[in-house]
Amino acid sequence: METLAELPKDLDATYDRILMNIREKDREIARTVLRLIAVAYRPLTIEEMNEALTIDCEKEDINMNKKLKNASAALKICSNLVELSYVFCLKQY
Repeated sequence: METLAELPKDLDATYDRILMNIREKDREIARTVLRLIAVAYRPLTIEEMNEALTIDCEKEDINMNKKLKNASAALKICSNLVELSYVFCLKQY
C-alpha cells in the first residue's frame, strides 16, 4: 500500500520523476538526446544519435569529446523515455 502512495499523481509528475532519476552527470546527454528525437525528420540510428551529440549548435562547432564511447549508453541514460526499434525493409528484386 505504501508503494502505491508513492506513485506520481499524474503524467507530468511521472515524467518529472523519470527525469530527476537521471544522474546529474548524464542530464545534459539526456536533454540533447530528447531534443534530437523531437526535431528529427526520421528515426535516428544509434550511430547517428552519437554523431549528433558532438554538434554544438550554439557555438557552431563539433566537439568529438562529447561522442559516447559506447553509443548504446544514450539508451541506458534515457531508458524509460526512449527505446531502440529495429525496422526491416523488404526489397523486391
